[in-house]
Amino acid sequence: MPKARGARAPKKDPLDLFAEAPLDRVLQLVFWKLRHKNPDMAVLIEQKDLEAFKQSMDYQEVKPALLVYRPQGDPGHPGSPAVGKRRAVPARDPSPARPFVVVALVQEGTKNTVKPVENNEQDYQRGDLARRQAVARGRAGSLATTLRNGAANLDLVTSGVLEEAAETLSTLAAT
Repeated sequence: MPKARGARAPKKDPLDLFAEAPLDRVLQLVFWKLRHKNPDMAVLIEQKDLEAFKQSMDYQEVKPALLVYRPQGDPGHPGSPAVGKRRAVPARDPSPARPFVVVALVQEGTKNTVKPVENNEQDYQRGDLARRQAVARGRAGSLATTLRNGAANLDLVTSGVLEEAAETLSTLAAT
């Protein structure tokens, strides 16, 4: 159906515009988003990183691509009445696009994210430590509460809780 004369295309919101932005703009926002983990907002890429990346992609038989997209909402539907043994399907209003943009390293032509596969023991150990630190951060809050409650009630804290606290602190302190 042709547009009426003078009709305007719907105005895109900032997230839609960002999803269509040049990749340098996307990378600027990625660095900004990671600013608390990387306050220098810089990444040093060495030749060994290029080689490790290529080896990982080759091993997985992946052709990597950067995907930037905004997940759309549900278009909704008018519903349908019950017919025979089939139940009625209630109408559903459309929902708006999601309030975020996804930036991901994916298999080219898909939305399948690339998972890191390490090609040497040192990188594997660094990845393992990062995973253990993420688990420790998740446990730290409840562990701190347990220790505080024990101290406030003058209860003896079990050796198991103290060992867990020591292990959590050691993991978080590791570099």
